[in-house]
Order: sequence, then C-alpha cells, then structure tokens
Amino acid sequence: MSQSVTGPAPVGRPARVPAVSARDLCIASAPSIARPQMLSFDADTGDLLVIEGRAQSGKTALLLTLAGRMKQQSGRLTVLGFSLPVQAGAVRAVTGLGVVQGVNDLDASLTVEQHVAERVIFHQSWWRPRVTRATVESYLQRANAVLQRLGASPLLPVNHTRPPTLVGHRFVGDLAPLDQFVLGTTLALIGDPQLLIIDDIDALREHENRLRAWSALLALVGARRTLTVAVSCEDATDLGDLFAHDPAERLARSRVKIVRMN
Repeated sequence: MSQSVTGPAPVGRPARVPAVSARDLCIASAPSIARPQMLSFDADTGDLLVIEGRAQSGKTALLLTLAGRMKQQSGRLTVLGFSLPVQAGAVRAVTGLGVVQGVNDLDASLTVEQHVAERVIFHQSWWRPRVTRATVESYLQRANAVLQRLGASPLLPVNHTRPPTLVGHRFVGDLAPLDQFVLGTTLALIGDPQLLIIDDIDALREHENRLRAWSALLALVGARRTLTVAVSCEDATDLGDLFAHDPAERLARSRVKIVRMN
C-alpha cells in the first residue's frame, strides 16, 4: 500500500483538493496477479505521479483507471474533482493518453505529420475538418525544441549521440524508440489536458533515452503548473539518478509521488 498524507489546511484557507485521490482502491487485475492490492494515495496538481512495479503488477490497469478508461473493482477514486467510474466521460475529456500498447498504438504506416494532423482535427469543432500545415509544423517545432533541450542533460556522456529530430514526412515505423515516445507525448498534449498518462517508460531500453524521457517529464510538470503527469515504470532508479546528480532536477523532488505496486 502507498499513501500520501497531507496536513490540515492553515486556518482561514480552504483545504486543497488533490488532483488525484484514491482510497482503498482495488483495480481490475490480470489473472496472473494472485492477490489484489488496496491502494491509497494523493497527488496534487503539478505533481509527477510515478506508478512503480514489476511486469504484470497492474501498473497499466491503474493508469487506465485514472484516465477513466477502466472501472475499479472497489474503493473510492476522484480525478480532477470527478468521481470515478460515474464521471468517467468527464475525466476522459481532460486527460491526454500517451501511447499505451494495445490501446492507442501509433500507426506505422502513417507519417509523423499525419498523426499530428489527425489529433488536432479530433480536438477541433466538427465544422473544422481540416488543419493547416502551419499548425502541424508548430507542434513539431515544440516537440523538437524539447528534444534539443534534453541533449544538454549533465548525466549524458560528453560524446553522447545527438538528440533526434521529428521530421514530418517520416513514417512512424521508421522512427527510433525515443522519437516515438516524444511523438506519443506530443499527441497526448494536444488539447491542453489537465492529466497526462504515460505508460511503461522502460520501453525505452537505452539508459540514455530513459534519462531524457524523465528529464522531459520533470520539465513538463515544472512548466505547466496546471498539469499532473502519471507515468509507470518497473524501477524508478533513473529518476533517482537525476535527483542525485542534477541540482536543477533536485528542486523537483517534492513534486514526485511514488506508488509502489507488488
């Protein structure tokens, strides 16, 4: 069980409402999980909520439950002020879902710009079925700016490979894993969500790429004060490395909440 305890609000101030609040939450689990877990935790707006656990521990199921896409078996859960599962539709409307394998996979036969255009159109009014090339390019420029900043991490070796660049006309099937991670995150942020869901950061097998991904997520919660990010991993050691070696990242330690699953 993991639980985050928040002290009473100062006299004269209203109590702060967590962005995510779970009490005795039991998620729908895989058949391989012999003993269901009861989880209790809070995360505030602007937090990085890390769901840590081994494979088949139910991390993805928990993320999808927070996103309003699965129903919990029991327990109380509120996300952004909405009660789940009753108000799941309202939660889905303000949640950006990164790539979750088997749920919203990227299409290898489409280009980067086609993915961006499709997502922008989805968030537009029904009477605007098209998107300009300039709009697509603006999203790609933002993504590439993030990639360039990640190349300056002090944890990366001096001779590390140059950060990748998303090219609109490239097919997604030809992209490296970090490129796909950045594209999936960029797509999830279209529409300005209040909750961002990122599943399985360990799918980035190279240590260097995982450091870049964690740095990006920490920078994101630092830059967007109204955004809460929930991410799953098997081991948050890489995140600890950032705190230990980078003074700038160390300042974000208080914004990280870890939920450990058995």
